[in-house]
Amino acid sequence: MACHFRHKKELLTGTIYFQPTKKAFELIDKWIELVEQNSKKWEQRNLQTALAFVKDVRIEKLVGGYTFIYDIMRKTGEYKGDIFVEHFQASRVSNPDNKRRIRK
Repeated sequence: MACHFRHKKELLTGTIYFQPTKKAFELIDKWIELVEQNSKKWEQRNLQTALAFVKDVRIEKLVGGYTFIYDIMRKTGEYKGDIFVEHFQASRVSNPDNKRRIRK
């Protein structure tokens, strides 16, 4: 599995890679199970929990440029390298309670 951990602890699922192995499928099955059991919990947190259940999953860490969140990471300056995949959060547009300024 390859993914990015924001601040070295928060797994971001905007861009992830699973090599088609038995362990990867075991992890994905556990992730689906947890999402079904905890539908109000963010799916990325469910994946992070699944990693605690499925042992010996090899994790390669992607740099922040693969999961660059356009407003948060740009504003904080937490990632200054090349951007390969930039994520625009649809929830920021579709959520009327969200008062953040969005990029269009």
